Amino acid sequence: MKGLYPKLMLLVGGVFVIAMTAILAFVYVSGRRQIEQEGLARAETLNRMAFEALYASMRQGGGREGNRRVIERLQQVGAFTQLRVVKGDPVIRQFGASEEELPRDALERRALAGEEVREVRREDGYRVVRYVTPLRVQPECQRCHQAALGAINGVISIEVSLREYESALRHQRDVLLLVLASGLLALDTITFYGLQRLVLRPVQEIQRGAAAIAEGNLDYRLEVHTGDELEALAQGFNHMAAQLQESYASLEQKVAERTRELRALNQIAKTVNRSLNLEETLPEVLAQVVQLTGAEAADIRVVQDGVLSVQASCGVSPGFLEKDGLRPLGYCLCGMAAQEGKPQIAHDLLQGHPEAVPCLSEGFRSSLSVPVLAKDQVVGVIHLASPRPHAFNGQHEAILAAVGQHVGLAIEKAHLLEGERAQRQLAETLRQASQTLSASLDLDTVLHTLLEQLGQVLVVDAGLILLREGDNLRVAAVRGRPELGMDRLLGYRLPVTAKEDFWWVIREKRALTFCQPGRTPPFAGGFRPIEEVNWCLVVPLLRGDEAVGLLALEQLDHCYDEEEEPQIAMAFANHAVMAIENARLYAEIKALNEELEARVERRTQELNEAREALARQADQLRHLLNKTIRIQEEERDRIAQDIHDGVSQLIMGALYETQAAKVSLVERPEVAQEKLHNAQEILRQVKTEMRRIIYDLHPAVLSQSGLVSALQTYRADYQTHTGIHCILSASGPVRRLAPEQERAVYRIIQEALHNVAQHAGADQVAITLAFTPERLTVTVEDNGCGFDEQAILNDSYGHLGLVSMRERAQSIGGRLEVHSRPGRGTRIVVQMPIGDHVGGEVHETDQGSHR
Repeated sequence: MKGLYPKLMLLVGGVFVIAMTAILAFVYVSGRRQIEQEGLARAETLNRMAFEALYASMRQGGGREGNRRVIERLQQVGAFTQLRVVKGDPVIRQFGASEEELPRDALERRALAGEEVREVRREDGYRVVRYVTPLRVQPECQRCHQAALGAINGVISIEVSLREYESALRHQRDVLLLVLASGLLALDTITFYGLQRLVLRPVQEIQRGAAAIAEGNLDYRLEVHTGDELEALAQGFNHMAAQLQESYASLEQKVAERTRELRALNQIAKTVNRSLNLEETLPEVLAQVVQLTGAEAADIRVVQDGVLSVQASCGVSPGFLEKDGLRPLGYCLCGMAAQEGKPQIAHDLLQGHPEAVPCLSEGFRSSLSVPVLAKDQVVGVIHLASPRPHAFNGQHEAILAAVGQHVGLAIEKAHLLEGERAQRQLAETLRQASQTLSASLDLDTVLHTLLEQLGQVLVVDAGLILLREGDNLRVAAVRGRPELGMDRLLGYRLPVTAKEDFWWVIREKRALTFCQPGRTPPFAGGFRPIEEVNWCLVVPLLRGDEAVGLLALEQLDHCYDEEEEPQIAMAFANHAVMAIENARLYAEIKALNEELEARVERRTQELNEAREALARQADQLRHLLNKTIRIQEEERDRIAQDIHDGVSQLIMGALYETQAAKVSLVERPEVAQEKLHNAQEILRQVKTEMRRIIYDLHPAVLSQSGLVSALQTYRADYQTHTGIHCILSASGPVRRLAPEQERAVYRIIQEALHNVAQHAGADQVAITLAFTPERLTVTVEDNGCGFDEQAILNDSYGHLGLVSMRERAQSIGGRLEVHSRPGRGTRIVVQMPIGDHVGGEVHETDQGSHR
C-alpha cells in the first residue's frame, strides 16, 4: 500500500467502520437495556395482577375451584407458563392438600418461610421470570382458617415468559440499526468522492512533478488551481524547481573547491600524523594553510604556561617575531581567541581594533585568529593576516577550524609524549634515588642523598630537611649554593609553631607553595635565619597520618608551579620517609642489640652466680644430710643410753625385787609384800621414763591438741631441764594448722630453743605466735650473746641448724629471717601463710601468756 489514494480510502473507510461500529454498538446496547427493563416491568405487572386476582379469590372463599378458574382466565390474558397456589402448614393441617398444592422446589419453600422470591433465567435466548409470593393471614382470613394473623397460609408461584414481547422489541431495534447503517454508507460514499476530487488529484499532480525533478527535469512546472493550500504548495514547488535550476549551474564549481579543501585537509592530517615533532610538522601545516586560504602571512602559536609562543610562522618579519613571539593570553586578537576560546576576525584593523597594534605595525589590514582545541581545552591559535581589508570570511574560518582539530591533536600528542618522557625520567630518578637511599642505613647519609637526588629533577637553590623531635624541628640535612653557606644550619632547632608556614603544612599534611608574585628572593641579601625565610615550597614527610618532618625548598630565580613540581617533591618525600624509617629502625635495632648483648652478659653473670649459689646450697644440703644422719645416730645412741642408764637399770632393779619377793614369799610374806611394793614403784618410774623418751621423739599432744598446747608442754620441760626462763605468748585468733605446718613450726621452735641452750648463754627466751586470718608469724627472741650475721652467712657449714630451720620454713611456703648482733641477743622470725585450713579456733582458755 504505497499510494496516497489507497491510504486515504483506508483512512476514510476505517473512520466509517469505527463510527458505524460505535453507533450500532450504542444502539444495540441501549436497545438491549430497554428490552430488559421493559420486559421485567411487564413481568412485574403480570405477577402483581395474578397475585391480586388469586388473593381476592381466596378472601372471597373461592377455594380450590375458585383458584382454578382464576388461573384459567389469567393464562388466557398473559404469557404465563406456570401459575399455581401452594398451601402452607396452617391450611394443610386444617384442610389437607393434594400433590399439586405442595411445594416443589427451593424457591417455593423459601417463600413459605416468608421471603418474596424472584428468579430470572434464559430459555432459548429469551428471559423467563419466576415470582413466588407468600400469602399472609389477614383478619378476614380467620373466618375460615384457624391461623394467627401474619402467618403464612401459602404462596402464589408464577412463571412468566417474555419471548413474544422481547421478539417485538428486537425487531424494532434491528430496523433502527438497518436505517442507521444505510445512512452511514451513503455518507461514506460522498466522502470518498469529495476526497478524490479535491485532494487526491492535486496531490498526484505534485507527486508527478517531484518525480520529474528527481529524474533531472528541472523545467517541469505544476498546474494546480484549487484555490487552497494545495495550490500554494504547488507554487512553492515551482519556485524551488527554479532555484534548483539556477544553483545547479554553480554546484560543480563548489564541489571542485570543496574537493580541493578536503585534499588539503587530508594532506595536513597525514603531515601531523607522520611525526610528533612540532618543530617539523607545524611549518609544513602552516605552508599548506597559506596555500589553501591565500593568506599573505600566517603563524601557529602554542599555549605554554599561560603564554602564547609562536612555533611556526610565514610571511612575517623577524622584528615581528621578536616583539610578538611571546604574548600573554588576552593580548591582541590571538590572545583574545585563546582566552575566550572563540574565533576573532577583523575585516579592517583600522576600524576600531586598538588591540591589533602588532599586526598594524607589520602593515596588515585584516586578521583571522582561530583557537586550537584539544579535549575542549585551548592549546594554541592559528593566525592569518593580510594587507588587504576583508580578505577573510566564514569559509576561511571553517577551514582553520578543521585544520585546528588536526593541529590540536598533534599538540596534545606532543604534550603527552613530552609528559611521558618526563615521567620516565622522573621514574628513573626515583628508582635510582630509591636504590641509593636503600644502599645506606646511616640517617645523615640518607638525608643528604635525598637532597642531591632531588636537585637532579628540580631546581633547588636552597633546601632543608627538618626532622620532628617532640615539639621541635631539627635541621638534619641541607643543600644549597656555596655562597649561601647552608651548612651552618645543620643541627639548628626551632619550635614546631615558631614558623607559621611550617606549622600550616604539618596540620594540612600536604605540600604547599608560599611563593608570591613579584617577591624578593629570600637570600638576595645574604644568609637569613630559617624563621625569617618564606620558603617557596614546603613538603611534609608523612608516616601514615603523622608528619615526622618537613622538606623546605627554594628557587632564587622563579617559583615552583602548583601542581607538577610539588607532586615530584612529594614522591621524593615518600621515598625519604621510608629511608628515614629504615635508618631509624636500624639505629633502634643496633641499640637494642647492644642492650641485648649487655643483658645477655648480665644474665650470664647472674647464671654463673646462681650456679655457684646452687653449688653452695648443694654442698650445704650434703652437710645437712650428713648432720641429719649424725643427729639420727646420736639420737639413737641417746635413746639407747637413756634406756640403758634409766629404763634398763630400773627394770633390773624391779627384777631383783621380784626375785627377792619370790624367795621370801613362803617364809617371810611381809618381806615379799614389801619387795613387790618396791618393784611396783620401780615399774612406775619405768613408765614415766618411757613416756619422756617417746615424747622427745614425737609429742602426741601436737596431734591431739595442736601447736600451742604442744609448745606449752615443751616450754615447761625445756625450762625444767635447762634452767632458762621461757615465755610463750599467742595473739590473734589462735587456730589449728595443717599437720605438716604444725610439725614444721614445732621443730623450728625446738631447734631454735636448742640453739639458745647450746650457744646463746641466755637466761631468758620468749616465744611469740601472732595469728591473722591469712598469716602466722612466729618469733623466738633471747637475751644471749648474739653473733655476726654476715659471718654466719659466709660460713653456713658450721651452722647447719639455721639451714635446716630455713629449709623447713620454705617447705611450708614460709620465710625465715635471723636478726642478731654481738652482745644484743638473737631474734628469729618465721612468716608463713595459713590459708583457709579446716581447723577451728582454739578455746579462749588456751590463749594468752605462759611462763
